[in-house]
Amino acid sequence: DSYRFILDKVLSAVRGLGVRAEFRPVCDLVLVPGEKKFSGNAQRRGKTFFLHHGTLLYAFDLERISRYLKMPPQMPDYRKSRSHQDFISNIPVSPQEIRQALARTFA
Repeated sequence: DSYRFILDKVLSAVRGLGVRAEFRPVCDLVLVPGEKKFSGNAQRRGKTFFLHHGTLLYAFDLERISRYLKMPPQMPDYRKSRSHQDFISNIPVSPQEIRQALARTFA
């Protein structure tokens, strides 16, 4: 599917930086072990267009996350009802490393 096609490339990029990460359906990337989400993604499709956008968290003050996000009414099973702080993590690389790795992978 289109999520796997794109996110497999993102996984390849971050794994090339030594990050242990995996895909979690439908559209998340998590650090392993621990299944902490560092990337969420979404897509919009129309008859003549396709848009994919995603986030990669790095250097985000995780103490502030509950200020910005409410607990979702529906959660993926792997979340196991964890709070945002227990469920979300920063990717342990710099933005420059991420940009370069993604550019190489998608080139």
